[in-house]
Amino acid sequence: MPDVFGNNGESRSVVKESNKTLKQHPSAECLQESVLLSNYMRSIIDYIQKSEVFSEPLVVLKIRELVELIPRLDSSGRVAKMLGQLFIRQQPKLQEVVQAHLYTSLKLADLAFLCHMSESTFTRKFKQVYGCSATKYIASKRMEKAQRLILNSDLSLTEIALECGFDELSYFSRVFKQHYQVAPSQMRKKAI
Repeated sequence: MPDVFGNNGESRSVVKESNKTLKQHPSAECLQESVLLSNYMRSIIDYIQKSEVFSEPLVVLKIRELVELIPRLDSSGRVAKMLGQLFIRQQPKLQEVVQAHLYTSLKLADLAFLCHMSESTFTRKFKQVYGCSATKYIASKRMEKAQRLILNSDLSLTEIALECGFDELSYFSRVFKQHYQVAPSQMRKKAI
């Protein structure tokens, strides 16, 4: 194994060449050379060369050491920021979640959970995006789909109810009648 961290000129050129290669990678960050980092790397190399003492608890300890060491050596703050980005929970777009689950039997609380929001935040943001309440919008879209399926398909009313996100035919029929002032079975009879 080459002496990357030794004092000869050859080893310093290896480090500089490695840094040059890393800087070409768009997401790479380089720390400035330091005695602490050199000593850390030497200890890792020593443990690897003495595999009989290299154990899982030691690996965990060395990783913790590195995690403590990096912020102290990162004078620019870029590495710490990059590491911090790893733990930021990405928030799915409200519209994507709503459209993906529009015709499922998920409740408002479930949709809020999928968006990583509280129910009140979800309700407020939903109204900002769609201009009406989530309950009204979802019911309207489900009823539009139900009407299309009743008029243009041979599916049974139970299948249509399930296809539109309703678990019970009786509840589906009640909501449909409130929306269109006609029962789904009557609408189907009129269409035939």
